Amino acid sequence: MDDDLTTVILDNHNLNEGTVRGEHLLSQSITTLGIGRGGFADGNRVMMGGNKTVSAAIAANLTKAIFFQTDGTQLVAVRRKDVSIKSEMGQLLKLADNRVHEINYAVSNEELLFHIENGLDLTPYFTEAELVEIIGKIQPETDEPKKGGGGSAKDKTFHLAFTSQEYFFVVAELTKLAATPEEAIIKLCLT
Repeated sequence: MDDDLTTVILDNHNLNEGTVRGEHLLSQSITTLGIGRGGFADGNRVMMGGNKTVSAAIAANLTKAIFFQTDGTQLVAVRRKDVSIKSEMGQLLKLADNRVHEINYAVSNEELLFHIENGLDLTPYFTEAELVEIIGKIQPETDEPKKGGGGSAKDKTFHLAFTSQEYFFVVAELTKLAATPEEAIIKLCLT
């Protein structure tokens, strides 16, 4: 079923902020080779994967799309009827597909933090050390302390900037104060 690609909604909390070079490679690939793979959307047409591909396709004026309904138990494979794997174009499509994904992935620290703050468990996809390294780079704006006392835990702002080695030291020290580092931080914030 053909449909209009411009009717989809891009994810406004996309973890991939992309790169300038990657977006150029994606645009170049779509312009010269056509679309190799697309993305996937939820039932309301909000893109969950392939936001950059959709944007590049629309920019290249390729706005026809085929939407397949699935429940996640079937793989949807794009079958390019105009290309053979043995052809130069087929080889270039393989290369472009992998290379663009490699070059155009840059995790958005702010979006990652947004998802963590909203309770999303990212540990199946990031190690604890990776999360600490990413979050440690974020320097939130400080709130002025309220006069007349420390205020609640919500009023306190913490700046994290440390190495993975320092992180594990901090975790060890925090677990001396409570059962988990999180409980120790809450305990410290409330005192």
